Amino acid sequence: MPSTRLSSLRERWLTTRNAAILAAVAVALPAAHLFRAGFGAGQAGFLLLLALGVGVPTALDGVGPDSLSGAVALTVGACAVVGMLFAGIYAVALSVAGQFPAAVVAFVVSYVGPALVVGYLRRPSG
Repeated sequence: MPSTRLSSLRERWLTTRNAAILAAVAVALPAAHLFRAGFGAGQAGFLLLLALGVGVPTALDGVGPDSLSGAVALTVGACAVVGMLFAGIYAVALSVAGQFPAAVVAFVVSYVGPALVVGYLRRPSG
């Protein structure tokens, strides 16, 4: 049976992976709200929330520094890049399509794109 001592809980919860997830969610919530308020698009705000809160930690899983502060900094930086990518693609797609199709295109590119880039960078060279 696992130990329930406070130090054991701290060791399990204070991992770089959990810190990255918490940082991504902390960035995603206000970013999605501001995006929805700025663009007036509820579906796009929700998809941005998913891209930042789920996509960024998933793409960065197993990548990055071993320190908690380094993992948080990497995650916040990646969220900024993905958020700008999402907003840019949404704005361009919005000029061609409606709100929902533009949101879907922005989500697919900003969710799948970083995962592909990280996967490409993680592959063994040779």
